[in-house]
Amino acid sequence: MTAPRVLALGGPGFVGRHAVRALRALRPDATFVIADRDAEAAARFAAELGGAESLGVDVTDRAGLDAALAGVDLVLNTVGPYFRFGVPILTACIDAGCAYVDVCDDPDPTVDMLDLDADARARGVTAVIGMGISPGVTNLLAVRAIDTLDTAPYVVTGWSLDAARPESVGRAPSAATVHGIEQLTGTIRVHRGGAPVDERPVRPVDIHYPNVDGARRGRPTRCYTIGHPEPVTLPRVIPGIRESVNVMVTDRWTARAIRSLAWCVDRGLVSHDRAAWLAERAEGSGAPDHAAEAVLAELVEGERGVPPVFAFVRGERDGRAMRVGATLTATPPGGMGGATGLPLAVGASLLLDGRVDAPGVHPPEAAIPVAPFFDRLARLCIPRRDDGAALVRVTSGPG
Repeated sequence: MTAPRVLALGGPGFVGRHAVRALRALRPDATFVIADRDAEAAARFAAELGGAESLGVDVTDRAGLDAALAGVDLVLNTVGPYFRFGVPILTACIDAGCAYVDVCDDPDPTVDMLDLDADARARGVTAVIGMGISPGVTNLLAVRAIDTLDTAPYVVTGWSLDAARPESVGRAPSAATVHGIEQLTGTIRVHRGGAPVDERPVRPVDIHYPNVDGARRGRPTRCYTIGHPEPVTLPRVIPGIRESVNVMVTDRWTARAIRSLAWCVDRGLVSHDRAAWLAERAEGSGAPDHAAEAVLAELVEGERGVPPVFAFVRGERDGRAMRVGATLTATPPGGMGGATGLPLAVGASLLLDGRVDAPGVHPPEAAIPVAPFFDRLARLCIPRRDDGAALVRVTSGPG
């Protein structure tokens, strides 16, 4: 069997480098091509890896992108924001016959990319979109939680804003922060009453997350809605979901500040990019690499509030109303770059191994085998877990 050739678009970036290193460990036989608009950065990272190739590629140059895709088996796309670059890059990959996986975290391009499903099927191309921490891990946590119930009409996916801060502040805002501003302004797509609905973001959602013993302790945790792909894709894939939102976990003062900044953007007083720049500086230099791990240890081991990454489901089991939560007991190392990039690498490895082989464009919950995914991710996390059963904690309680 010929060794697979993997093109890592945005490979030197803070998500891409984690994904490439992890996928290389999982598939050491693969040949990697590190591609970026900054050709020097791509060459430096390829030299760090050793044995990798590099390319200077501007993804907005279709001819140059097509040339880079020649002879490629799989594309890892970490070039964001995806509301700008997701659809054209996926279209080029389908036309070139390349398998594809990304960490798209924007709902609008998610819909547009799913609409390319027929084209991908016709070309025999398998594409998985949104295979990061959220979306990605959160979608698969939702599947684990839903599988414990007979019916699950109410699904929330969420994450801690403290654990999702940018890891550095530069002259230009990061794609992740630009994405955040985009999904906190205007309207967002959620699922209510069994149908997709557009509504204003930063709406409060109270969650009584079940502890290990299932008890209700103290007050529920107040979270706030933000635009994300999970409420778009989960109801498409899993029958019976009537309501689905994605939330961020933060304090009320931060939520008020976000609403104020969004008000300015919506009225044209501040651009999206300027708002992202201001948001990054308000947060300081960002979270250090260990921040997500520290937040996880505090919230998961302390058994209070909601975990920093979770799925929360309400439904019925044997005729009784139940609440179910699913989260991780360990986290990929490397801050948000690692938390996003390592799940991408695991998803890519399953695709390269033939465990994901259905042509078409799929969200994670429609294509990724849940148990093998968490088994592989477990061995990359800190602290290391032996398998998915030890990595994923599912708790439930009445009502």
